[in-house]
Amino acid sequence: MAVDASLAYALGGAGLFGLGAALNSWRARVEAWTHARGVAEERGLGPAEIAQLEHLGRYADHASLSDLLISPIRYDRAVAAYVADLRRQERSPAHYFGIIVELTRLRRRVHPPGQLLRWLVSTRELPEAADIQASAGAWSASGVVWSVNEDHIDLRLGGDAPPECVEPQSPLNLRLSLPGHGVYEFTCLVRGVTPSHKGVVRVEHSQELARDNRREFLREPISTPVFVTPEGASAPLRATLRDLSGGGLSFVTDTELTAGECVKIMLPLEESEGRPLLLWATALRCDPEDGGFRVQGAWHELTTEQREAIIRSVWDLQRLRIRRVKAAARLDAVPCARALVIVPDGDPK
Repeated sequence: MAVDASLAYALGGAGLFGLGAALNSWRARVEAWTHARGVAEERGLGPAEIAQLEHLGRYADHASLSDLLISPIRYDRAVAAYVADLRRQERSPAHYFGIIVELTRLRRRVHPPGQLLRWLVSTRELPEAADIQASAGAWSASGVVWSVNEDHIDLRLGGDAPPECVEPQSPLNLRLSLPGHGVYEFTCLVRGVTPSHKGVVRVEHSQELARDNRREFLREPISTPVFVTPEGASAPLRATLRDLSGGGLSFVTDTELTAGECVKIMLPLEESEGRPLLLWATALRCDPEDGGFRVQGAWHELTTEQREAIIRSVWDLQRLRIRRVKAAARLDAVPCARALVIVPDGDPK
């Protein structure tokens, strides 16, 4: 009887311990879910959009609401799996593309394109109206990204209609140069030429998006006066800074410089507490611009602290620009009709 009582006591204690652990785990999940919903509401997402994100999370492995809000990669994987599931279902074209339109609108609310403080992770993030180069075999053409949604990309290519080598299910090599990012290269399968617009080629999304990392740092436009002193000169030159990055800069001045020439720059940064940084840069090229000369330069022998200070300033400038764009968008916003909700009945199979 004593052994039975001890065993029962031990089992009871283990049960209470397991119940307490389960309760703590449930409480942690509730707190995480509440925090994620708070983040979504701070971004201006409504209850229907939060429900859409929660449903999309079921299509990606271990993707919570927080994951989709924070990680563009997990968001893209979830959307790609959801679109693939839609294609397998027998839905009318109107219903299918209505959901695609809603998915596209949702992405632009969660991860706005064209205002990214990071590299692109998906062809679904390609900025519309961006210049693009297309090639297939010996044929090549330039054009623009006409439209992007979660189902496909439309490219408007200049010149004559695409040749016979650009046919459905054939690969099309694309090259996109994005200011501040560098060059993106990817290959898409052609779906066809749209019948309603001559010269518009419709392609599938690519699973791989390679970036040429010749430009390692994001570059931010800026316009501020600086002093530039060529090596060996006795007096500084007045110049206007045009853009800035952790790898280099460009500025406009009245004096022509030669490629390879070193210059000393007094760079004013907010975090330098009013004392400008004295930095050296090497002129890479010098081109005429607006009655002066536009000089592209790369930093020369920066310390780690100096480079990090420049990068932090660039990010601060980008955040300020994005806030201004969003504030202007809120002022211009008008009420719109209620959007189609993409959450269907039941869970994905």
